[in-house]
Amino acid sequence: MTDIAPADSHIGAAAWKKSYRPMPVSSDPLVVFAAPLMSRAFADDWGTVSRTVARAVASLRAQTDPNWRLLICSQDRPEGIDFDDRVRFLPFEQAVEGFDKKPKVEYLCHALPDHMQGDGYLFAFDADDVIHPDLVGWMRRDHNGRGYWLRDGYMINAQTGDVGVLTSRRPWAPLRRPFIAQCGSSAAIYVDFRTDRGFEHVACHFYRPGHRDFRKSAAALGLPLTRVPFPAAFYVMNTGENHRQKIGKLDRKLVQLNRARLKPADAQAVRADFGWDALV
Repeated sequence: MTDIAPADSHIGAAAWKKSYRPMPVSSDPLVVFAAPLMSRAFADDWGTVSRTVARAVASLRAQTDPNWRLLICSQDRPEGIDFDDRVRFLPFEQAVEGFDKKPKVEYLCHALPDHMQGDGYLFAFDADDVIHPDLVGWMRRDHNGRGYWLRDGYMINAQTGDVGVLTSRRPWAPLRRPFIAQCGSSAAIYVDFRTDRGFEHVACHFYRPGHRDFRKSAAALGLPLTRVPFPAAFYVMNTGENHRQKIGKLDRKLVQLNRARLKPADAQAVRADFGWDALV
C-alpha cells in the first residue's frame, strides 16, 4: 500500500481511493468485531451491562465458523466474560468528558493491526446486539475484499421477547426502515494488514461517522459494501442499560417495533433461528 495521507480524513480518503492497489485476498480471512463499551461510572447497573455483553459474546461463540475475534474497549472489564484469544479486552485510559463512544472507536481502529496480522473484515459492533450464527461463515465464504452491510434484521425487546422486522420500505409497509439505519451492528469493511498498518486509517474513516454513514464512508474509500442476503442480526432493545434509554429515546424505538411486530409463532421461529433462548 502506498504511503499517502491518512484515509481517516476526507482528503485522505479520496487520495487513498485513487492510490489503492489491492492485493489478492487471502484464503483465510478473519472477522473482527470491534465494540466500544460504556464505563462502569456511566452505567446505572454494571451487572446488567455485563449480562448484556455476555449475551452478545455468546452469540459470537455460537457462530458456525469460529474464525472471528471480538475486541471490547472500555474503562472497565465487564464481569462474567471469559476473555481469551478470541474475546479480548482493550482498556481505555483516555480522559474524556461526556459521551466517549467515538474516542473508543478510534482507539479500537488504531489498535486493530495489533490484533489482526492478515486480512479480513472489521465489523462495527454494539456490545448489546446479537449476531446470527451463520454470519461469520457466510462472510468468509463470500470474501469479496470490500465489505458488507445489513439491510435485513430484527429488533427484539429484551424484556418481552417481541420481535419486529427491519428491512427496506415496501408498498404495504411504508414506515419500515432498513437494519443499517437503526442499528450500529450493521456493517463490516475489508482491512488488510499483511504489509503495513495503513488500513487502521481506513477502519477509522469507515467506523467513526456512525452507522447511517457506513455505506457512504466505505464507498468514498473505493470499497462499496455488498448486502448480506439474509436477516443477520438482532438489534436488542430495552436491556435496561444503553445510551438510548439514558437520553429518553427508547419509547420511539418501541413504537417502531410494535408497528413491525411479528405474530407470536413467527417471532418464536426467529428467536429459535438465532438461538436466542440459549443466549439469555
